[in-house]
Amino acid sequence: MKTLLVPVPEQPSASVFECAVSFAHVFGSLVEGMALAPDLSRTIAAEFPIDPHYIDPDNRRDMVTTARRRFEQHMQDAQLPRCADKTVGPCYRWAMDELGEDGRVASYARLFDLVVLARPEQRRDGSRIATVETILFESGRPVLLVPPAIPKDIGRRVVIAWNGSLETARAIAFAMPILMQAESTIVLQLEGWEVDGPRASDQVEFLKRHGVNAELASRPLVSGPGESIMKQAHDLGADLIIKGAYTQSRLRQMIFGGATSHLLAHTDLPMFIAH
Repeated sequence: MKTLLVPVPEQPSASVFECAVSFAHVFGSLVEGMALAPDLSRTIAAEFPIDPHYIDPDNRRDMVTTARRRFEQHMQDAQLPRCADKTVGPCYRWAMDELGEDGRVASYARLFDLVVLARPEQRRDGSRIATVETILFESGRPVLLVPPAIPKDIGRRVVIAWNGSLETARAIAFAMPILMQAESTIVLQLEGWEVDGPRASDQVEFLKRHGVNAELASRPLVSGPGESIMKQAHDLGADLIIKGAYTQSRLRQMIFGGATSHLLAHTDLPMFIAH
């Protein structure tokens, strides 16, 4: 977790900046900001109509300037030093003085260990589902989704939503630096939610061999998987959820719903996801 990318939309969330700074102090990370705008070539009417505001060159320059000012002000308020003045340990810098659309941000994110984004909202000037999905599918990197309010500490008590899937295994592999430092890690098994794959108990053993303080929690699936994951995470006192994203296809989840779709819209805990 030595390099964190923070895409900054028109209306950034303070909790995203706070979360990035917190991780930077724990892992000695570089936090890099980048101005974010909707990718007009991919925007569909179901999300929002194309707005001329995002096409006008003057507006685009102003968006970059504003995003940079907000990012740098928060880093300075948090007393995080500029990377130019510091060669080791936590620091921040700004990526480029150009507006990054979703696809470009996803490509640039391949250089980073983690992308920190606000939980999506159906607003054109904030974090959007299209941005999260583009980064998940095109960067090869994990995403940390941050709700509007965050716990005081993140990553001390972690819940892994385990269903045996490839996507969950990949999310765990990306999250190992977090798990190695966590005080406790709970592998949550929801009965009847599993796919064809290793058992949750085997995952616990694997984590313990890496020095992770892991334990198993098996619970019945009493509602939808997304709702059940959220309820159990709160019941277990979690401050972070780790989950594979889109074990079912995105199209199937759009039509029938799914755990990822529900959590993208409703999670009130930070959530570390990967596809």
